[in-house]
This record gives sequence, structure tokens and C-alpha cells, in this order.
Amino acid sequence: MSPSRVSLLAMMAATSLLSACAPSANPPVKSPDALRLVTWNIEHLAEFDGKGCLPRQESDYAKLREFAAGLNADVVALQEVENAAAVARVFPADKWDVLMSERADTESYECRGAEGQMSTQQKVGFAVRKGLDYSYQADDNLSELGIGNPGLRHGVVLTVRNGQQQIDLMSVHMKSGCFVKDYRADDKPACVTLAQQVPVLERWMQSRLDQGTPFVILGDFNHNLGRDGNQLWSQLSSVSINGQRLANLSGDILGCHPKYPHPIDHVLGNSGLLEQVVEGSSYSHGFGYAQGHLKQEDMLSDHCPVSVDIRW
Repeated sequence: MSPSRVSLLAMMAATSLLSACAPSANPPVKSPDALRLVTWNIEHLAEFDGKGCLPRQESDYAKLREFAAGLNADVVALQEVENAAAVARVFPADKWDVLMSERADTESYECRGAEGQMSTQQKVGFAVRKGLDYSYQADDNLSELGIGNPGLRHGVVLTVRNGQQQIDLMSVHMKSGCFVKDYRADDKPACVTLAQQVPVLERWMQSRLDQGTPFVILGDFNHNLGRDGNQLWSQLSSVSINGQRLANLSGDILGCHPKYPHPIDHVLGNSGLLEQVVEGSSYSHGFGYAQGHLKQEDMLSDHCPVSVDIRW
């Protein structure tokens, strides 16, 4: 056998071995009795082609639609979306209900590195699969998360039901820019703002714990809550009532971004729900690529969706 032939066979064997060792790019199969909750910062999702700080064309929206359908989600908490019409381009209105933050529109700004390109609104919302039993009242939304700053995002709240069981869900997008272990010890403006948001979140959690109401908070926390010594997690998880406290339902999964493997998107909930989390269901959806194989240019948004299945 020629040296070149031997070399080729060796390369093929190595490739096969690497493929066999690579983690699966397929998300966990959802069981019929599970509720799949997803959070997705979809990065400057605009209503119209060519608009916003990540201008997309119809071909890009088509890829997003196909990918979103493959999530097999029941509820998707969304961040950085312009409005309901923008969401409907990814989650079609015949299959999804769209719930949006009623925060007033804020002034646009020029996108970084794109002269003349203006931003679109970055709001929080939900896409809810049609047929799911849920209720929504805009008055239940947590506008206090804005702490009087028109540029900060509000929490959007809905309640899902299955017979006698109900869970309050809230989609959030916390203040960015405070990427330190102890937000309380840093006087940069972003950390000061985050420190004002934390008690608002705590009060919302405490009210559910007081009532014995199960809850889930999904979103972009702009914080790696699983990091050793993270004080935001220490503070939030210190709230304990009747043996219940905050738990990280999405666990210690890695983020999908090739440059930033530590996740800042989380699915949190009262600790009693841990018993209902389907084992092995926590997953970071890498746009069809296995963990560690995703390239930045293949990302449909700069965050990957994170999902958790709850027995329902």
C-alpha cells in the first residue's frame, strides 16, 4: 500500500473517531407529558428587512423560522425583539401567540461600527404555542425592573396551567455591563443599576414563595450565575420561604458561543420544581452544531436558546 494511501486512511480513521467522540447536536427528545421552556436572546430582531443593528434579509428570517420550529418549544422567553410583528417573522401567528412588553419605545441610537444604521427597539416578550392553557394580564408585568430608566427592560409575566397545576413565568433581560463576581463591590454605572434591579427581582420571587406559587424566571441575566463566588446568584438564592428557594433549573450546561462558553442565559425557578425537571433535558441549542463545533459566523444570533423540560 502506498504511503499516500496509508496517510489517507489514517486521516479518515481520525476523522471518524473525532466524529464518534463529538457530543450530539440533537436536542433531547421531548416526552409527551413535558413542558419545554426556552429562553432566547435573538439579537436585535427587527420587523423589517435591513433594519436594526443586525440587519437581516428574508433568507435570514427563513433560517430563524426553521430553527425555531425545531426547538419543539411550548413557551419561548424572548429578549432583544422590536415588536410583535418582528417576533411573528420567526414564530408564525398561526402557530404562536406573541406577548410583548408594553414599555414605551426609547430613542434609537447609531449602531456600533455601522455608520448611519439606527437601532430598533430591544424589548422582552414571549412566544406561546397555540393550544397551551395560559393567562396573561399586562398589569402583572414587572415594570419596576426598569427602575425609572426608560432604556431598561421590564419583566413580562404569564401563567401556564395544566389542570390544577400552574406556574408563573417571567421573561427578563437584566442590565448588561457588570461582568464581575461581586456586583455590589463595583461602582461602575452598570453595576449600580444592576444592584437596584436585584431587590425588585427578589420581591417578585418572595411574593410567589409566600403564596406557594411555582415560578420560573427565564432570560438573559448578563451574568454567569454558575461562576464560583458569583454574588448575584448568592443574593438571589438566599431568599428562602417555607423550605423553598431559587434553583438553577438549567444547571451547569455550557454556553454555545465559541468565545464565551460560560452561560449568561438561564432558566431559574423555585427549588420545588427541580423534582419535575426531566433529567438530561437542559440544553443549549447550538444552531445544529455540536458543543465546541459551532463557529461564530454560523450563529443565527449571538446567544443560543437554552431549554429545560418540566414534567407537566
